[in-house]
Amino acid sequence: MKLIVGNKNYSSWSLRPWLAMKVAGIAFSEQRIPLYGPGSKEQILAFSPAGKVPCLIDGSLAVWDSLSICEYLADISGSSYPTSTCGGTRGIITHRSIRSRSGPETREA
Repeated sequence: MKLIVGNKNYSSWSLRPWLAMKVAGIAFSEQRIPLYGPGSKEQILAFSPAGKVPCLIDGSLAVWDSLSICEYLADISGSSYPTSTCGGTRGIITHRSIRSRSGPETREA
């Protein structure tokens, strides 16, 4: 798994799933993209179709939105939240996307 984050001191949204993964002992690599710099939007879009960080890449699945990432991690690890199938996670994050009008929060390549 790879977690794409912005500057953790400027983006508390990036910090949240990073902390959750560290505390839960979930192995991941981190890629930091400095926010507000030249080309940062393009770098983020290479991972996150919504152009937002954080974004978790797990195989061909991309999940963004810090709470959706945490719920996805709970689904696959069986910790923190009640477990459900990956399909359940997709339903939750699709609902949140519609509510926030930000577009779907997952993408399969």
